[in-house]
Amino acid sequence: MQPTENLSIDLPVGEDCPTCKSWHRSDEPHWYLDCRTCGGAFIFGGSAEPECGACASAPELHDDDPEESESDEEVAEAESYGERLLENYQAAMEARDVAGLLDGDPGDSDSEVGFSPANTLRDMVLYTDRYGWVQGDYYDRTAVVLFPPACIVAGLGMVCYGERVDAPALHFEHPGFGEFEAAMAWLERYLVDRFPDGDDNGNPMTAYGFNDARGRTYEEVRAVVLAAADLWERIYQGPVPGPECCGMPMPEAKTSPEWSEATIFDRSVVERVFQCPTCRRWEYVEVTDKLERDCLIALALSVPGGAE
Repeated sequence: MQPTENLSIDLPVGEDCPTCKSWHRSDEPHWYLDCRTCGGAFIFGGSAEPECGACASAPELHDDDPEESESDEEVAEAESYGERLLENYQAAMEARDVAGLLDGDPGDSDSEVGFSPANTLRDMVLYTDRYGWVQGDYYDRTAVVLFPPACIVAGLGMVCYGERVDAPALHFEHPGFGEFEAAMAWLERYLVDRFPDGDDNGNPMTAYGFNDARGRTYEEVRAVVLAAADLWERIYQGPVPGPECCGMPMPEAKTSPEWSEATIFDRSVVERVFQCPTCRRWEYVEVTDKLERDCLIALALSVPGGAE
């Protein structure tokens, strides 16, 4: 879904916007309390999108007579297609779980179907790219489909559990909860670091607060989640490509990253070490990202809470 285009409208105090029927300043985006197409109310405070997920993703009618109802064959074909989608999705989840078990610690797997917070977050983005994103609720409650538009928390739930569930963070006994918890923990750690001012209420940033922030767009959500996935891989999987030397990127040395005992507690200098395999030249590159630096130090000191 595309974000609503902002229109500058000078409104006197107390007068509702003629477009979204809600009061807001002229430099703020529109805020809709109900769907402009079907009239259904948005849950938990409205949305920046004028349509609910069901209306936005509804197919166009191409029949000569729009009043003509679908045939029994068309209905059966649609139901069969939905069932096949669900079966394929659940089979993919089972295959990924098996691959993670065969690899031992799934967090150490480089496989495309392996278990890692980075892969889980990218799968969540793939889900919302395909089926839609919402604010103010886990799912678009008006969408009577197998794969409804979802917020980022519910999107993670769909990826990890393979089905629609309410309160995904409370399904402790589900086999996919470990994957869900690992991805959520890393995403929220990333959000706290990147948004030090917190959410709209001044509380530490969470996945819920980030998703539901007023004026948030899906493009912003998508970019931040993918950046969190990239940073997890950079810290915990690697290898990190180094500077160019002898016509190729320098590989990271086995002793990388390096620092002295004094700088561990000072937390001022952490460096990744690279060596050219051709000319044997060494290169030291300082780690300037605070979260990356802290996680590397935590790994070196065996402090819990680095990745998983």
